[in-house]
Amino acid sequence: MARRTKPSRRKARKPFAGAGYVLDARRGTRLWSFNYFRSIVLTRLLDDLYNLEKQGLPDEYCQQILAVLNYFGNAATDIPSAPPFLGPIYQDIEQFTRLYERWNAVKGVGASQTQERAKLRLKLKYQRQRITDKARRLQVAIDQNMDMALLQASYQALKTLIAAAPDLFRGLSKALEVYVQRGGIL
Repeated sequence: MARRTKPSRRKARKPFAGAGYVLDARRGTRLWSFNYFRSIVLTRLLDDLYNLEKQGLPDEYCQQILAVLNYFGNAATDIPSAPPFLGPIYQDIEQFTRLYERWNAVKGVGASQTQERAKLRLKLKYQRQRITDKARRLQVAIDQNMDMALLQASYQALKTLIAAAPDLFRGLSKALEVYVQRGGIL
């Protein structure tokens, strides 16, 4: 005998905001490039900063990292905020950039400086997660509005940084290498 089921009391889910739009997240596309940057490149930057917590980073490399982050933020300025109160994603990227500037502003090699850089790196980690959470909600908007030329400029700036100091940025170096191997465009 077949088992009877009760009708569901759950509310019917609203259709996805981008219903009818097919995301193109194949390797090499603008959406894939953006997602790779936010998920892999920013994570590898945090790994490299962890390795540099004790001594900090020379200002010349700081300026190059700022260029990478600023290009990434500029690439995201055309992405509209979708749900109410979500806000534009470029503001979260700019906050990440400001936190990185604070991380690099800590000078010295003492225990208190190392501790301060460690605290700021954790704030960077949480901010990167905010970027990721927001990006997951904005995939259609990212796919439709991302400025690919500026995103490529951020990858070019990353390539320049790695060429200047490959031993300092091993994580970023590996991330860029994999990006290119998987079809990313520089």
